[in-house]
Amino acid sequence: MVDVSEDVSYGFIDLDGFSEINNEHGHAFGDNVLDRIVEFGQEFAGSEWDFNREYGQGDEFLLVLPGEDKGSAVDVLEDFLDELRALQPKGEVVAASIGVATLPDDGVDEDEVVEKADLAMLNAEQWGGDGVIAYGEEKPTKVIEVWFEESMLIEVDDLVTIHKWIDDSPQSEH
Repeated sequence: MVDVSEDVSYGFIDLDGFSEINNEHGHAFGDNVLDRIVEFGQEFAGSEWDFNREYGQGDEFLLVLPGEDKGSAVDVLEDFLDELRALQPKGEVVAASIGVATLPDDGVDEDEVVEKADLAMLNAEQWGGDGVIAYGEEKPTKVIEVWFEESMLIEVDDLVTIHKWIDDSPQSEH
């Protein structure tokens, strides 16, 4: 049980594409990767936070952030994700979809808030993974890089405009 006299945020973390790592390198390698991620997560959490592997499926984790409101938790989890990507076991980039929810803003107890963090994580997966999204937000906090005649960074909302522009543009006949 956590102290609810302060905000407590939960980061529900699901590794993206982990089955491909298992398939390509074998389950023993996959288990070693998971062990390394647990070690990394515990180092990242330090004594201030709590990192749990035994949550959900084998490639799902929970980072508990007492004293962190939702905004600061998103920042912490974006840092976590950046450092996670840098692990690169055998050249494999390990990425994750991460959902964030906060007690008491997103629920009345830990179970309800963790469930909402899980829902936010599923939303991050639907946006293509490798990102952090807070419960109640519609899109991840990251931007998507799109190459269209030249390289530019755009917000996800702008993709709708680009697709509409492409759909409305004159089509060449073949």
